[in-house]
Amino acid sequence: MSPCNRASVQLALLGLLCGHALASGETSGKTRTVVEADGKVGMVRQQDDLNIPGTKALSVANRIPQEELTNEAQDKSGDADTTREMERDSGGNYMLREGLTRTFTSANVGSSGHAMSGASSTSASEHVAHEGNMLHRKMHGDATPISGINREGVLQGCGAICDLSDLSATIGEVRKQPVNCMGLFENTVNDAPAADWPPPESIPEQLLMDYTMNGNATHNSWYLQSRYSGAQAMTNRWTTEMLDTAMAEAGIGTLEGTYGVGETMEVSSILHQHRSAIAGKHLFVIGSEKPWLEALLLSHGAQNVTTIEYGAINSSDPRVSTMTPDEVRQMWLESNGTQPRFDGGATYSSIEHSGLGRYGDLLNPWGDLQAMAKAWCITKPDGPMFVGVPKGKHDLVHWNAHRVYGPRRYPQLMANWQLLGTGNQAVYPDGEPQAMEAFQRRD
Repeated sequence: MSPCNRASVQLALLGLLCGHALASGETSGKTRTVVEADGKVGMVRQQDDLNIPGTKALSVANRIPQEELTNEAQDKSGDADTTREMERDSGGNYMLREGLTRTFTSANVGSSGHAMSGASSTSASEHVAHEGNMLHRKMHGDATPISGINREGVLQGCGAICDLSDLSATIGEVRKQPVNCMGLFENTVNDAPAADWPPPESIPEQLLMDYTMNGNATHNSWYLQSRYSGAQAMTNRWTTEMLDTAMAEAGIGTLEGTYGVGETMEVSSILHQHRSAIAGKHLFVIGSEKPWLEALLLSHGAQNVTTIEYGAINSSDPRVSTMTPDEVRQMWLESNGTQPRFDGGATYSSIEHSGLGRYGDLLNPWGDLQAMAKAWCITKPDGPMFVGVPKGKHDLVHWNAHRVYGPRRYPQLMANWQLLGTGNQAVYPDGEPQAMEAFQRRD
């Protein structure tokens, strides 16, 4: 998934399974890496019914025999440029020790361009550091210590929001959970940047069960690093001219936003359907690299928008103000929980990154859940919340790129929010659908 404002701030308010096919237009006969619930890392043959990521997990029994894998390690056909060095685990399975660069193209998922942007073709090369790297470090005794792990610290004040012992709720059901707003905002750990950089290439062993919800989610490797926490946003100066231009383009259906015209207009469509909940209101936005979502909200009648972002932003337009998560926290504590309060909020392709370390944030397996809970805290009763995150048939963590929300984590993410409507799904080059959905705060 391309970095965007899904990025910078994931963390925005605060302060996841199947592996991917190795970038091939065909699924049969190809290989991929997986990490099974037993913690083993292996190369497995891609099955024909797995052309879309996240549809089925492979068992340990499906690992490729070493003879076939050794041969396939020498085959560099297709669009995966590999640097492969194999070594065997205690079970006799060969694994990648080094990384590879893979290219996703729109042809892999039968779509044209990025999502529905209408572009003729789109590709994005991402460096992937495989779980085999961690295995290699373990086998050779050169594991790098990670000083930034503070499991107890990030859990302080979270309570039921971070309790994943009961995952029985279904998507669309309002999952009621008590929220300790004061406890969440009193926690200073979650808004702190990570002590270590770059982030770990694999999920730290001591946090593996937390990130996978005790084995209820699968994970694979899609390693990226873009340090934003404590730095500046990608576009750190927002002007009236910039916003007026974006609003005018939104009005005629040509606003590119961060993800292309097609996807931006899909987001605009769901906002238009709920225009009455936006008009004349003061809304917040979690996570922005540039103010395309803010412009859409203004074009649909919002009076003011406050962007909550870790990266520093200077807005010279009085319609848009900015706050850092720490400023939100301080205002909440100083007002004894009465401020800030907004009529509603919105976030698109941001929450799924929270707590993965990709943007310099602290490793926090519950970062996304805490972000949505904090959003609930600062939203007035019955206020709207527009949320766009990647969704799939199964819960998945692309470490450390982003989470994909399936039937177990998504109801927990949207605890205390009632679903009102869903926009058309945009499909990214890696096959994961994402649509902006409208929710309403429930007490």
